[in-house]
Amino acid sequence: MDSKKPSLRANDNASGCAALLEIARNVAGSPLYASVEFVFFGAEEMVDTNPDHHHDGSRRYVKSMSAAQRKAVSAMISLDMIGVGSTLVSRTMGIGPKSLSNLLVARAKTAGFKLSYLRDPSTVGYSDHEPFERIGIPVSWMEWRNDPNYHTTRDTANHVSAAKVARAGQLVLDFVLAADKAMLAGLRK
Repeated sequence: MDSKKPSLRANDNASGCAALLEIARNVAGSPLYASVEFVFFGAEEMVDTNPDHHHDGSRRYVKSMSAAQRKAVSAMISLDMIGVGSTLVSRTMGIGPKSLSNLLVARAKTAGFKLSYLRDPSTVGYSDHEPFERIGIPVSWMEWRNDPNYHTTRDTANHVSAAKVARAGQLVLDFVLAADKAMLAGLRK
C-alpha cells in the first residue's frame, strides 16, 4: 500500500501497514486511556514536481477534521519504511512540536535500544506526518534508514527484517499502552 511504480511495496510501505495491524490486534479489547485511531493513508507519494501533488490521503483527512477534533488529537505517529536499514529514526519537519519525537527517543533508550532524531529534510515532508505537523499536532515519522531498494522492483519481502518491523512496532505499542493523561498533556505543551 502507498508506494509508487515500479516498487513492489514490501518496505514502502507494507512494513508500516503490518506493524499497524499487529498493534491494533494487540490493543483490541485492552482498556486504554486514550482513544486510538488506526489509519492507512493512500496517495502519499509525489506524482510530479508540484509539492501539492502528494499526501492526498493524510491532507484530506486533516482538512476534514473540525477544530475540536484537531484539538483532541494528542499525537500522530507515521510508521513508514520500518523494515530495512541500519538506523531507527524519529523524524519531524522541525516546524511543529518535537515533544512526541523526544518522548519516543527517551522511551527507546529506557527499553535498551537507540532511536535517533533526524529532521525530515523536505520542506513538504516525506511522509504522512506533514499535514498533522503543519497544524501543530506533535508527530513522529518512524523509519529505519537507509533502504537502497525503495521505489524499485527490489523492494521485496525478502529484504524486510521482521525484527526491525517488530522493534519499531513494539515501541509504538508500548507508547499506546502507557499513554495516560499526564503523558498526553505533556505532548501539547
